Amino acid sequence: MNFRTELTVPGAPWCLEVGDRVLTLGSCFAQSIGQRFLSNKFQADVNPFGTVYHPLAIHQLLDYAILQEYPAPHTYLNHEGSTYNFDFHSSLSATIQENLEHQIHDRISAVHVAVKNCRVLLITYGTAWLYERTDTGEPVANCHRMPGAMFSKRLASAEEITASFRKTFERLLRINPNIKIVLTLSPVRHIKDTLQLNSVSKAVVRLACHQLSQVLGQVAYFPAYEILLDDLRDYRFYKDDLIHPTEKAEDYIWNKFSETYFSAPTKEFIKEWKTIQQALAHRPFHPESIAHQQFLAKALQQLEELRSIVDVDREIQELKLRYRHQPSSC
Repeated sequence: MNFRTELTVPGAPWCLEVGDRVLTLGSCFAQSIGQRFLSNKFQADVNPFGTVYHPLAIHQLLDYAILQEYPAPHTYLNHEGSTYNFDFHSSLSATIQENLEHQIHDRISAVHVAVKNCRVLLITYGTAWLYERTDTGEPVANCHRMPGAMFSKRLASAEEITASFRKTFERLLRINPNIKIVLTLSPVRHIKDTLQLNSVSKAVVRLACHQLSQVLGQVAYFPAYEILLDDLRDYRFYKDDLIHPTEKAEDYIWNKFSETYFSAPTKEFIKEWKTIQQALAHRPFHPESIAHQQFLAKALQQLEELRSIVDVDREIQELKLRYRHQPSSC
């Protein structure tokens, strides 16, 4: 008997190659998936603006990068001896506003280059609940632990999200007309909104993703949310907080993503790269033994063969430090 409903994702009409550049933006799920791109030797820029959950806030950050514009002075704030910006995650902060402005300007310039040159942009939305400043009416990406009276909370509509995306998308095509965009919905539940209102929020964002993927040919939706909630569907795949997916669950979602978007040569590379990673991680009891040195020699040969595809200089140097040429037997 089959006790689960496995979600099958149709293959995409285009494929990712290991040499392609990828940019991820959005929630903490964009961070975890982005790290898997990096660990598999993709050229990946992983959540360079930090964790951001709301679609409108993500689009604002993309607009900054595309247009190479900088946040207005009134978006900066001082709190408990540090300076933050309402449009950015708190990981971008400083004790002096001028230093934070330099950080943000440098980050925007770097992401402009990434957006202009990436093959695929992966955006992970987290919630439709939006916080707006009561003094300006502007949405914020992060409240930075400021008093709740400074903000009003409301649910953005699917129409509002899609309209915002379309404006950003049009700007994006001007600097990168061939870009592919994959939208995902974070499987992380925002239980502070209550489970009921979290469901409402996810439904709004999911509808927006569906509508965008249906009308824009360069935009696709990948069902990370459905894979965890409907395919895995078990608290075994959640961390102790019962909110975030475990590493095993993220690996499963990553494998589904690989099946959907990676070319056959890329899948073969990742398979080979996994064996090399195991060789790099292996620490035997007797590192000088002939068997282990032969094992290292084979791994070095594999790395040399991959040198024309990806940058493996660091791994080669690491193995060479552990490799000792064995004298031939008499």
